[in-house]
Amino acid sequence: MLRTLVIDDNESLQVFLLRSLPKELETEVVCANDGDSALRLLSLGSFDVAVLDWSLPDMSASVFLERLRSRGICIPVVLMTGTDEAQAVESLLRDGLVDALLMKPCQVSVLAGTLKRVLSREREEAVSVSRVRGFDRHKASNHLMAVAAGLRAFEAAEARRCVEEYIPTLLRLVFATVDELGSGRSEDNEGS
Repeated sequence: MLRTLVIDDNESLQVFLLRSLPKELETEVVCANDGDSALRLLSLGSFDVAVLDWSLPDMSASVFLERLRSRGICIPVVLMTGTDEAQAVESLLRDGLVDALLMKPCQVSVLAGTLKRVLSREREEAVSVSRVRGFDRHKASNHLMAVAAGLRAFEAAEARRCVEEYIPTLLRLVFATVDELGSGRSEDNEGS
């Protein structure tokens, strides 16, 4: 059974999702009221996907995602928002920090469908990468995120520009190469 972490301080939404989401998708739903509680739960337990509110009482979604990645936790994230800050929200999606975006309010069937698509995409990537012998996508992703976090620590404008412009491109290139290898090229090379 899947485990879904809902990170939202709206208690009525939590109760609604606790009752209705398992009817649409075979999942156990666990709720966290704020970012710190969610980070603790993610550090202690195993979750398949997270549903994240844009605005938490103790931090923004972007700060939460930064802290999540800095701890080496890789989990698909669906961002739910009622905000009109389109640029900030779209940048998280464009930079690959979230896997999907839903506007509040949304029907539980739409959320369940989005979670299925996100999890299906994760499984497809895992299958294609598993063909590359000895390659651990999450470990590689964690290492690249650690490099990015290290670069972010520099105060120099050039380092910030490097992180903002080149690291997302580097990540896309690495994963595209892995996908190519996983599509059969590595198997062809093993026989020779």
